[in-house]
Amino acid sequence: MDTISLIVTELVTNSVLHAGGRTPDVEVMLQLRGGLLTVEVRDDHPSRPSLNGAAARDEHGRGLHIVHHLAREWGGCVRLRTCPGRPGKSVVVVLDTGAAPHTWQGAFADRVALVS
Repeated sequence: MDTISLIVTELVTNSVLHAGGRTPDVEVMLQLRGGLLTVEVRDDHPSRPSLNGAAARDEHGRGLHIVHHLAREWGGCVRLRTCPGRPGKSVVVVLDTGAAPHTWQGAFADRVALVS
């Protein structure tokens, strides 16, 4: 599984798992502009994501750590954004495609260009 797919999967999974027992409205947006790839996952639940520690045998609690690690590896960052007047929040991951590991230069680059 490539990096962008893993980031999107982790963020969408968090939106669904932490929706308070209901089915949330979730939006996924990708934008490539000037060498920066922005991945945004927005949901309508008011809970805010947090970086929690996970014990060795825990099944949950590592997703945001993975996302933060991958963003740093790509020279990027992770931000939380809320919109006044709208319920929920967005988790935004910005990746520098120029700083990406060498695997970016091949197979996945053409697929991202299609969504810019």
